[in-house]
Amino acid sequence: MVESKFKTSGILSIIFSLFICLVIIGMLYILATYVIPGKGIPTRRGTTPVQGVFFLAVFGFLLFVFIYSLIRYAFIIKIDPEARTISFRNIITFQEKIYDFNAFDSYLDTFAHSKAGQYKNIYLIKDRKAAKIITGMYYENIDQLQAALSSIKYLGFQENSSTIARKALFSKPVID
Repeated sequence: MVESKFKTSGILSIIFSLFICLVIIGMLYILATYVIPGKGIPTRRGTTPVQGVFFLAVFGFLLFVFIYSLIRYAFIIKIDPEARTISFRNIITFQEKIYDFNAFDSYLDTFAHSKAGQYKNIYLIKDRKAAKIITGMYYENIDQLQAALSSIKYLGFQENSSTIARKALFSKPVID
């Protein structure tokens, strides 16, 4: 049985993303509620209904993106190669789903690029679409997780990770 181990940098990236969202929301609130006249001290005023709707829309969008990414990618993963099962337990909702290896047609891997460097992503494929994504941004033992998937058909390493990620995001077929 192989269990995923979170990277310290992956957890820090989640916390940093939340912090950036809060800073952006705070900046938007300050911009919406203060007016800086010519040479005087900034004066506080209430927000107009349009500013309030704009602020709530931006806040809602940022919150949606943050929570969506955690629900979609942050799991505690357990792979049992002997029982041929893989379980995904979400770290936000704590819901667990267990899949048999036969639930996936194949898998492929890519390297994604970020400012911090490269990390491996594994795409579990069902009906040519990415059913589950295991991202090395969060897990330090991604190679062990991939080795435990050895009895699933391996499609090989794919070069164009950004195209695959875009297709997976919109539930389009990632393989031709």
